[in-house]
Amino acid sequence: MQYPKNAAVQRVPSPKRGRRLWEFLGVLCVFVAAAVFVLLMLLRADERFPWYTTVREMLARVSDFVRALRPKPLFALAVLAIYAICVWMPVFTLSSLCLISAAVLPAGWALTLNVVGVTILCTLCYYRGEKRGGGKAWRFVLANRSLRSLLERGGAGNPWILGALRMTPVFPVGAVSRLYGAMEYRLGNFLWVTLAGLAPRMTAYIFIGSSVFDPLSPAFLTPIILILLVSGCSLLFWDALMKFAARRSEDQKAKSQDRAAQ
Repeated sequence: MQYPKNAAVQRVPSPKRGRRLWEFLGVLCVFVAAAVFVLLMLLRADERFPWYTTVREMLARVSDFVRALRPKPLFALAVLAIYAICVWMPVFTLSSLCLISAAVLPAGWALTLNVVGVTILCTLCYYRGEKRGGGKAWRFVLANRSLRSLLERGGAGNPWILGALRMTPVFPVGAVSRLYGAMEYRLGNFLWVTLAGLAPRMTAYIFIGSSVFDPLSPAFLTPIILILLVSGCSLLFWDALMKFAARRSEDQKAKSQDRAAQ
């Protein structure tokens, strides 16, 4: 692997504060998922709130208007162009693009469109990282030597860590792609692992977007519960992994000091 020439002299602050935030956000996601699940059960028990019938009829008219918009190919090209622009200016998130496209297009077409868009985004970011380095993501990795060795996996790159990064919403798609491009991880494997890791989130976003005009329906609330649970568990996983890496780094530092003292 190749890394930025100044990687050895960069210094980054301790990530302890970030880990506390991850732990808090992870627990919060799980609690919010439980609250949404309770709401879903209440809606199933009482069927619908009386006032929601009027709201749903109004949203149905909006849905019919949006679905009738033409031309759809121009909209698809616009979405792909936004994905390409996000390589340099991340003006839209993956979730927003999936939600918008699913609100306009049928679910199958929306999913296909976003898979193509993500492939374009990740490929361009990968080559950008290969040419210019991993950027801020690399400085984050340098915060902990054990985490760096875990990510490198003997110089070949760690596909399991890549998959976990893709399943966690807090890690930007483009930044991770630049990091693995700088590491010269094989592009084919990188794209397959990326799409597999993003598939659960993208599918859930598409279902939410398809049901956005019926926000109290199980089709809308169930994917939200799944996203919150996956996000919460992913954040708690990274919190535990960072704590393990920090302890391992401290043990290695202590052993080095003992050897130096001898």
